[in-house]
Amino acid sequence: STRISLNAAEGILQAAQEQDATAVLVGWNRPPRPSGAIFGDVIDQVVSGGRHLTVVARLRRPLPESTSLVLVVPPFAERNPGAPRAFALIRRILGGVPAKLTVLTLASDSSGVRDSLKRIRGSAPHIVELETWKEFPGAIEKQPEGTAFLFICPRPGRPAWHPYLEQLPREALETFPESTLMVIYLPDESGSVQTLPAAEPESSALAGDSELRSTPKADPGVPAREPASPRSPETADTAADPADRFYLSLAGSGRVVPDLPAAAVVDAIRILLERGFPGDRRTINRLAGIFTDIAQKQPIELAPGILLLHAHVDAIDQPRILIGAKPSGLRLLALEEPIRIVVLLCAPSSQSPEDHLKTLSLVAQALKRPERVSRILAAKTVEDLREDV
Repeated sequence: STRISLNAAEGILQAAQEQDATAVLVGWNRPPRPSGAIFGDVIDQVVSGGRHLTVVARLRRPLPESTSLVLVVPPFAERNPGAPRAFALIRRILGGVPAKLTVLTLASDSSGVRDSLKRIRGSAPHIVELETWKEFPGAIEKQPEGTAFLFICPRPGRPAWHPYLEQLPREALETFPESTLMVIYLPDESGSVQTLPAAEPESSALAGDSELRSTPKADPGVPAREPASPRSPETADTAADPADRFYLSLAGSGRVVPDLPAAAVVDAIRILLERGFPGDRRTINRLAGIFTDIAQKQPIELAPGILLLHAHVDAIDQPRILIGAKPSGLRLLALEEPIRIVVLLCAPSSQSPEDHLKTLSLVAQALKRPERVSRILAAKTVEDLREDV
């Protein structure tokens, strides 16, 4: 029979579902894109739209001929419901490869990674613990030519996901342009988003007093919202989802700022910080410098046109998220697409790495809906977005 789909990605996902596929293998041989999406539209849509174990592979030579192997495993990846299948697949892939295996992970919580590696090889591999993912380029530069790179990558919004993970394959190819590379996206088998609950907006008149409450539990204790009015379709349809409730609490507290009067990304950053830290000139100046430096040197896109900047802050004890929109777009030299939405995540310095990853996942899920992004870009005032709440 002939299947007709609107685009290639939809056709791949539809075929995988109809055939009860357990995994999707996608070949890739193009150079990295200048924008944040490394693989291109079709592969990115397959990854973001599917739930299967998905492997994106660029094979420059047979794996058994590799001179060295580097496996990148983010902390807490083993807690993802689909992790056992991914580790079993890696074990099969590397079963006949004699090359030395080096595992890169973060030092923040490597114990779970060490336990999981027992499923891959009987002998303990060499483990290198990094303080941050920004140390990745320096950690691989001494690897020999012919090194193959494998990445375990959770899907956005799932345990262990971090936006910087999307940059690592690009950085590997910049150092080793002829390397074999495989990115293994964990299957989505949980059926629900495991994220932190969002707090309800507080009664304070100070803009932005609603905070994300850090707790390892998924959603208990989040007060139920009142039934949505006829003009609030998003609230009516999605209030049960933690990420959606989180966004609505931000919009209700004035932390989503549409139509920013900004001529550059640095202007947008300062406007949002003034909204999130009113009157705290010292914190605003310090964070403005940090976020501007990140935007210029290591910008991260949640999606084309959506810039995420995050940093740790001593002056707060709960995460503080600020979202601003500039429909006409703001230019960054490092990115191909103009930035239309800027997201600032200010995390308390005392926040645990696991809770920080959960916060990042929650932000990613909150901005995953195209219709929500369209509403943010179409709004003219904060009150326009509050009407959705």
